Amino acid sequence: MLNNIYNNDKSLAAQIVSAADPAAVAGLASAANATTAYTVGEMIGRMALACTNAWKQSFNAALERRRILQTVAHWPEGQHIADLSQYCLALSLYDNEFAFEVLQTAMPLLQHALAADPMKVFHEVDQITGDLLRVWDPLGVYTGKLAPDRRQRALARELCRHIDCTKVAAKISAASLRELQQAAYFLGLFRRVDPKRAAALCRQLDWSRLGVTIGAEWSHLNHDSTNFMCQAALDKQSREIVTSVVQAHLADIRVMPSRIAVLTPELACAVVDQGGTIAIGVDMALSWRRAAYIIYNFSELRPDLMQVLVTPYEAEAATSLQSKQTNVFDDADVFLRVMDEVAPDALARISSKVRASGGRSCLGHLSCQRREGRPIGCNPD
Repeated sequence: MLNNIYNNDKSLAAQIVSAADPAAVAGLASAANATTAYTVGEMIGRMALACTNAWKQSFNAALERRRILQTVAHWPEGQHIADLSQYCLALSLYDNEFAFEVLQTAMPLLQHALAADPMKVFHEVDQITGDLLRVWDPLGVYTGKLAPDRRQRALARELCRHIDCTKVAAKISAASLRELQQAAYFLGLFRRVDPKRAAALCRQLDWSRLGVTIGAEWSHLNHDSTNFMCQAALDKQSREIVTSVVQAHLADIRVMPSRIAVLTPELACAVVDQGGTIAIGVDMALSWRRAAYIIYNFSELRPDLMQVLVTPYEAEAATSLQSKQTNVFDDADVFLRVMDEVAPDALARISSKVRASGGRSCLGHLSCQRREGRPIGCNPD
């Protein structure tokens, strides 16, 4: 309820929190246990959003830190891990240093749980790996000044220290199609925490089993399968393995996701050559730069296939360039500049379909870039 009030009326939420006795709330936080930690964590976490500095100082003064550490030290093994994660994060909103102390106390418990079932427990500790340690960052928020520091990275590595790469590779290899998303997320975390061990894990994946699991999905790989394959291609050797797997199923592929096309550019050309398509249409609202990269690669590898690659998506490009949402135009100038260089006829057809002011402003921006002589950028990221 407080969260909803805060979203609609921050002043009212602040008044509600100020009316609460900070010492009493600290008492509840100090008395939390494995069965109440999640609820208490949610409550004090929401209160932290609206409280004054004076209220927070009174809360901190009354918090029984030794009692909390004793509770965490005797936490039931393998139970309520997500609740502990939520509780730890909530405490960090009041005393970040103490939250790290809580994490250190809980480390053996968390290490054991994560080593026993990394794909499941990964989600249960995402409050710790995300907002506290900042190493789980699917949206790319924790960069620059917000990037994890040396201590946060060290704690994240310590958290993953007991993960057995061979056992986890076997577990992932036996995953169901629905579990590939979890596996991909875990690999993304492990890659950031310990890239060498993550690469070693990926090289042990049994792709003969995984290829069968993907099964009929090969004709048009869904998001989860695509994300998993990209995360599994962590280093040169892993990329070569994933590329060979895609090669083995090439005849089955009718629509290749653009991320796989970036990963395997020669095979992307082969898909189009055999009558398939590359799904660059979705990038014309989410990642113009990736679409530009693929088109540029085709111009270098198979210029004879350019028309076949681009023509199915000309109308979609024109529609996106007329969008009322300005964020759709992020990096659209890169796409337009690449098209101007390698597919001017297709660009002319797209331009003829663009009528709304948003699209015209993008095309005007292209003209500005050309006058300034800026180089074409083809980094897919």
